[in-house]
Amino acid sequence: MKLPAKALGIEFAEARVYFAEMRRTFGEARLHSTFTLDLTGVTGEDEVAERMAAFLAEHGLRSRRVVVGIPLSDPMIRLVRLPGVDDKHLRQMLEFELDRHFPLTASDAYFDFQVLRRVDDQVLVLIVAIERRILDRYHRLIANAGLPTSAITPAILADIQLPQVAALPPDELFGLLRHQPTSTEVAVLNSGTVVSIHRFARGESNGNGNDPASTAEFLHAALRQSCLHTAGVPTPNGVLVSGRPLEGEVTEKLCERLKIEALQPLGSDLELSAENAHYATAAGLAMQGLAAHSELPNLLPEELRSNESGFGTFAIGAQIGLAALLLVGLLAGNVVQERRELSALEAALSELKPEVQRVKGMNAELIQQKKFIESFDQAAGGRTVSPLEVIRAITRETTRTTWVTDLSIDGTKIKISGRAKKNDDLQQLKILLGGHPLFTDVSECSQTQNRDGYWQFKLCATLDVAGEAEE
Repeated sequence: MKLPAKALGIEFAEARVYFAEMRRTFGEARLHSTFTLDLTGVTGEDEVAERMAAFLAEHGLRSRRVVVGIPLSDPMIRLVRLPGVDDKHLRQMLEFELDRHFPLTASDAYFDFQVLRRVDDQVLVLIVAIERRILDRYHRLIANAGLPTSAITPAILADIQLPQVAALPPDELFGLLRHQPTSTEVAVLNSGTVVSIHRFARGESNGNGNDPASTAEFLHAALRQSCLHTAGVPTPNGVLVSGRPLEGEVTEKLCERLKIEALQPLGSDLELSAENAHYATAAGLAMQGLAAHSELPNLLPEELRSNESGFGTFAIGAQIGLAALLLVGLLAGNVVQERRELSALEAALSELKPEVQRVKGMNAELIQQKKFIESFDQAAGGRTVSPLEVIRAITRETTRTTWVTDLSIDGTKIKISGRAKKNDDLQQLKILLGGHPLFTDVSECSQTQNRDGYWQFKLCATLDVAGEAEE
């Protein structure tokens, strides 16, 4: 498999956008260039996109592999333990149970996950979710700036993937501090593996002053709270730092409070100086773009990702062909002007491709929804039955030790597949569903105890439309 030769990492921070371009030279990935776009005073999505497009053209930043990192003010992260199943069934399980872990439903959110580790019969999973409207805004902004998008992920996760983090001493607790003017993100790492992630907003009550003492106090409190919540200890063995550079006095006071010799800026393995350590996140994002397979959770739906099978060869061929024709014109015209026109056309194509794929995806989703609703209408004998009500009724009756992985309906017959920690949990679910007005004749179609001790089950029930209508 041919690995990409170039990738661009983009980190959206507070009032700034950081860019890092990585290139592969003789098989080795190296940091090629870094830039900062200051967006202080810029408001509105269109103005941001316009400024970005001009900035990209000015610095010649173009790539077919673009990985975008966003702050934790937009996505949400949870670390949960689940029964040990393969990734395919794990995704199905999470789709049914998303609203158990987030104040969102699967229809309102994009989500992805990363398996951190498997222990005995359980798996520790990092789940990331975001409202669709928020992620769509990021994707639209990047497209309007003239770039494709391969992935969108929380920026702090790119920090955790850096080789410098993987090389941390075993059995030691480290804090990863991402500092911004109005918030701080903290990841707690044990032997280089993330065990918790938190975001702390700076308000008047917790020290919103710009003086070094209040900033150091705020950062110390954030680290202390994260470590106590995760490991039961007040301070980590060491602290890694990314994001905005800390003032020397802030660093000194924070080290005094933590009783450590020094903070460790990220980026030393990327040949970044301490003054340029704030580019480490963007560089980490670009590194993931160069990889053949990235472990980062990707919130962008597959049909909207560039360089993925969801994009047809016709659109890509048209873009390449058009670019080739325009390049011939560059030889005989004003180079600067023609480059601007080329960037504008590429931006239009980049914007068009996601919209075409979005329409196709929406059409396919509507067809599936229509079939699903029609099956419910048939079961209801023409009366209106909401599929969401059936799904909600099932998920409300499941406990934290029972997981639904699949739901199918044929006429009035419903089959519910899943896993339970104990047989008693399965029996409890059967009793609760049997007492619900939507279901009758709830029985066990099959149940098997796996080697891991968990019960694989399939419950059969009848949709009681008449009973629901009477109520």
